[in-house]
Amino acid sequence: MLVVWAIFHDEPQCIDAQRFIRNAFNNWNNRTLYPSRIDLYQDYITAVGYTNYIQLVHLCLGKIGWIQFINMAMNVAIACEMYYVAKSFFGSMTASVAMILFCLTTTNIFPPIQLVTEIPYLFLALSGFTVCVYVAKRRPGRKMHPVKSFALLALSGVIFAVAHTVRAVELAFVVPALALLVWSAFLGDDTTAARKLSVKKATARVASVLLPYVIVLMGIGFFYKTQTGVYLNGPMTGWHNFVKVADSVDPVSTGDSPVYEPGGYAYIPSWDKYTFAERDSMYKEMSLRWLRNHPSQFLWAYVRRCVKLWGADFYYLPGLTSNVYFQYAIHQPGAEKTLLKMRLKEICYSAVWYFIFLLFIFGTVKMAKSILKNKPNALVRGSGSLFQQWNFVGGTILLFVMFLGTVGTCLFPIEIRFHYPYNWALTILGAQTLVGILTRKRIIRDNGRIEIRC
Repeated sequence: MLVVWAIFHDEPQCIDAQRFIRNAFNNWNNRTLYPSRIDLYQDYITAVGYTNYIQLVHLCLGKIGWIQFINMAMNVAIACEMYYVAKSFFGSMTASVAMILFCLTTTNIFPPIQLVTEIPYLFLALSGFTVCVYVAKRRPGRKMHPVKSFALLALSGVIFAVAHTVRAVELAFVVPALALLVWSAFLGDDTTAARKLSVKKATARVASVLLPYVIVLMGIGFFYKTQTGVYLNGPMTGWHNFVKVADSVDPVSTGDSPVYEPGGYAYIPSWDKYTFAERDSMYKEMSLRWLRNHPSQFLWAYVRRCVKLWGADFYYLPGLTSNVYFQYAIHQPGAEKTLLKMRLKEICYSAVWYFIFLLFIFGTVKMAKSILKNKPNALVRGSGSLFQQWNFVGGTILLFVMFLGTVGTCLFPIEIRFHYPYNWALTILGAQTLVGILTRKRIIRDNGRIEIRC
């Protein structure tokens, strides 16, 4: 990462980063947090927490260029958290392989250079998730004091709430984390008394996460209600982005679209007379009306977004890749040649990631076959060895993270880099498959249980 920084640290920031920086300094000059009343007539409100984080770095360090170094530190922390989660679910060998593979992918190497939300969001969301894994992980002979357990879970709830202010898709981490906490609460004795105690334990765990999470978000919302007159606790870009599905040319990618221009479906005459909240309400009405009338077109655009999201591992950087985005390249002279070069570069830079993705597909298919043939309900209920239970449930939880992340992200226009917050889960599952192949492990089926032996 340091080598990449030395080469590319002076490259122009992408459009999103420029917007974050501009919003941060507009509010810095007015001595206010973003958003404030000076932002009421912007197109939309985006990355509230991240924009104020830029102000904080400028206040403390005097230069926002330090964010690139902070990003690198966060990236190292993300790798360590991924290692811990992988070790908890699958053991140290899988964790080590996952760490190596993760560090070789381009969406892990290049993001620190761009001042966008991917790294801070993943750092926060994965930190909250890792805390939940730490609490849920049962260690024989090493029980955690209830006060410490609930304090850590409350901390994770606060972290999840802060992650929401950066990117409002943190439920992809919150829901699987809660599912893991509930499942682990029922590990152990299967007596009636133990079951009642487990129900109380699971309820307390869920409440310990959700109460701070909701309270912090409500507090942020009421704060901005007094500052702007609008209740908000995170980005308000959803309906503005969603309505782009009406773009008949490119409903998949982010960027400018004719739907917002005069004659377009989402064009608002005299739009600058309306606040961002009023325009958001208009876009919501337009989006729902279009969705009711064109459900098949939405589903087709949704499928295309999913394919693009997981189609490559490519991070845009001027100087390393083409200086034009896809939607602009198709309108330039010699478009076919330009697009061919872009695709070839994507394939080359995605080589390691494609290897991981193939491992992930292979391992997931094998796991699905085992589930269909062996009914692994015993593992979920608590039968079998502790390692077997965590191995199976851990893989399911990681798949759940990827599934929810994909579902939430692809509701809106996307770029390939948007899969970065979920790439760590894919890498762990791919590493688990690779370890199984290298150590020649085989699945032993016995009375409905799935057991892995060397």
